[in-house]
Amino acid sequence: TWPESVDEALCVGWIDGLRKSIDDASYMIRFTPRKATSFWSEVNIGRVAELIKEKRMRPAGLEAFARRAAEKSAVYAYEQRKNAALGPAAEKEFRKHRKAWEFFARQAPWYRKWASWWIISAKRDETRQKRLARLITESEAGRRV
Repeated sequence: TWPESVDEALCVGWIDGLRKSIDDASYMIRFTPRKATSFWSEVNIGRVAELIKEKRMRPAGLEAFARRAAEKSAVYAYEQRKNAALGPAAEKEFRKHRKAWEFFARQAPWYRKWASWWIISAKRDETRQKRLARLITESEAGRRV
C-alpha cells in the first residue's frame, strides 16, 4: 500500500513524489533520495519516530532525518493552521483601525484563528494584503468575513 511504501522510503532516506494513474485500478509513484534541503512534514516526522522505535530505520534514513532543518520541518500550510496568528506587520496595520480591531478582538477564538489563517495562508503577498484589507473593512462594519 502507499503508506507502507512511504515507510520503506523513509527508512532508507528517500521520499515519495509524483503519483500518476496507470489505469482505473492502479497507479505508480516516483520515489527519489531526499535532498539535504528537503522539507519534512509533521506526518513524516511522526512516522520516522515510530520507525525508530520499531528499529526499522537504516543508516541512510537516520542520516537524512538528522540532516533536517527545524525551519523546514512541519511548515506546510495545513500544519500551521492550528497556530494561526497575524504577523506583527499585519497586526500593526489592523490596530490602526481601532473600531475594526476592537470588533475583531471581541470575536470568538475560533473566528480570530480562522480569519488569521485566511490571511496568512495566501501564497502571494498581494493576496494577503487584499484579504487583510477586506477583514478590516468588514470588521469596521461590525461584520465577519
